[in-house]
Amino acid sequence: MKQWAPFRYFFEMRYLIFLVLLLSGTYVYSQTSVTFTVTGAASSKYKTIGIRGDQLPLSWERSMPLTKEGDQYKGTIVLDADIDQLQFKYVRYNSDKKVVWESLPNRVIRLDGQSTVEVSHRWDEPEAIDVSTLEKIPSADLLKDFELIKTMVLKVHPGTYRYASRATIDQALEELEAAFQEDLSHGAAYLAISKVLATIQCDHTFASYYNQPPVVKAVIHKQRDKLPFTFSWTEDRMVVEYDASEQALAMGTEVLAIDGVPTAEILQRLMPYVRADGATDKSRMKQLEIDGFPYRYNGFDVFYPLLFEVDGKFDLTVRDNAGQTSEVTLQAVTHSARAALLKAKYPDFAFDKAALWGYQQLNENTGFLKAGTFDDYGMDRDWRAYFSSTFKQINDAGVQHLIVDLRRNQGGFDEIGAGLMRHLIKEPGSIEDFVSKSRYKEFPELLKPYTNSWGEPWYHEMEVTAGKDLDGYYTLPTEDETLIKPAKNAFKGEVYFLVSPANVSMAYYLMRGAKNYQVGTMIGEETGGNQRGINGGQIIFLRLPHSQIEVDFPVEGSFAKGSNLPNRGIVPDIEVSPALADIRAGRDTALEATLRLIGEGSE
Repeated sequence: MKQWAPFRYFFEMRYLIFLVLLLSGTYVYSQTSVTFTVTGAASSKYKTIGIRGDQLPLSWERSMPLTKEGDQYKGTIVLDADIDQLQFKYVRYNSDKKVVWESLPNRVIRLDGQSTVEVSHRWDEPEAIDVSTLEKIPSADLLKDFELIKTMVLKVHPGTYRYASRATIDQALEELEAAFQEDLSHGAAYLAISKVLATIQCDHTFASYYNQPPVVKAVIHKQRDKLPFTFSWTEDRMVVEYDASEQALAMGTEVLAIDGVPTAEILQRLMPYVRADGATDKSRMKQLEIDGFPYRYNGFDVFYPLLFEVDGKFDLTVRDNAGQTSEVTLQAVTHSARAALLKAKYPDFAFDKAALWGYQQLNENTGFLKAGTFDDYGMDRDWRAYFSSTFKQINDAGVQHLIVDLRRNQGGFDEIGAGLMRHLIKEPGSIEDFVSKSRYKEFPELLKPYTNSWGEPWYHEMEVTAGKDLDGYYTLPTEDETLIKPAKNAFKGEVYFLVSPANVSMAYYLMRGAKNYQVGTMIGEETGGNQRGINGGQIIFLRLPHSQIEVDFPVEGSFAKGSNLPNRGIVPDIEVSPALADIRAGRDTALEATLRLIGEGSE
């Protein structure tokens, strides 16, 4: 054993030296402290937000829970200094054996020997990408993508020639093919594709704002090129609603020009890129507003920076509520930063989808039900229970007049719209008075590798009732019509709907059914959708392999059974459009008109 004595002495002395240096503060063991902050992860369905990764103390097998601080979740880990990179993902869970992962590729951060690193992310949203570093898409690749778009438009889409002539469609495709003769940036390609899709005049056909891969989302959503306020169009005038800038623009301020370009001209240049059903231009204008909701993307935010160069600021010409004109400069913001600024400034702003719903009793006889969306993705709400309890409250209170505000409703899940209708009707009825048609029986082989939808590829072969008709359509089998029956606690009084051009898809169908079966009185502006029929319901997704841009489009069209129907949405019984003076005064003219109508009826 004595032969080990020198070594033992060496290690003991080394330990003593380490201890002395540590106590004296002159020895530092190099480590990296990493602090994580994640927002947008809160969910009533999952109790815990955590993180998993490839370096200890993290692992891919077990979650490290994060601590809730306000609307954020935070956590800190300490890594050895020789670790130069960390891969990780955020997770949500109730049991650590059953976790919900972010859908993104692994997040990666480089440590580079730093002693402290702080990172912030939003749940399931990709990292920011410097688009200036992206290479252009080669023309040869774009032309391959063009063949897929052309096949979809000419061989599959059920509404290609419903509202546009063959000459118009052919010209749009020729323009896209010509644009693809050159290498293009992702933004330029997205813009060109959006224009040809908008030519079809179908609200369900567009280069999706939502289902894009990280690189495309980075281009259209993640850049600091957004206006720092929300606005609406009153006729062709841009009117500020909620301002998050340092200039504190008052509600009702009119923006006359942006960077020297009149806003009316901006509107006209943007219109050819947004989708709507047929000739419903007010629906297109509604898409070109900014509502500021963090869970929605607006057409203005997407297309304005692609058409007009944004250099980090906006030079505006504005007219205030006193009629004075001035020049102001506003700093550009990102989509998420604007939402955060609005939340800090306006606590009552609708920052989640649930806030688009709510009930209040206005007076002894009148109730007000806000129904701002039929999209319940992420809401974790039992709609049957919600409707049951809400309408029990309404009926128990003896309400005689119910105002249903749909003005922000852009549609969503059919079940929710039908559930609302069941609580408003007094007799069984149906909101489906149309025939379903398709342009194909066998789905084109060229598209199969690049398309998907929910479940199995049901759309590869259509079951049809006969050969093509003179208009080139196959009629699809008609399902047995199921009447919507009144709910047990359905409302027995008078119903009034507040409507707007935002009402498309299921919101449009609901109003069409209400009109046909005389359920309530409509007040407001003409809806979106189209009385001749729309192409909602059966949507599939085309991921263009070279540009990576994803296109949402339908494979079935709904054609109204009636003939000689107008190319427009549902016209309200009482048309009311807000004027600039009304916005500046904070007046809700549609609600005021409804209350007057109720008062006159009561008298």
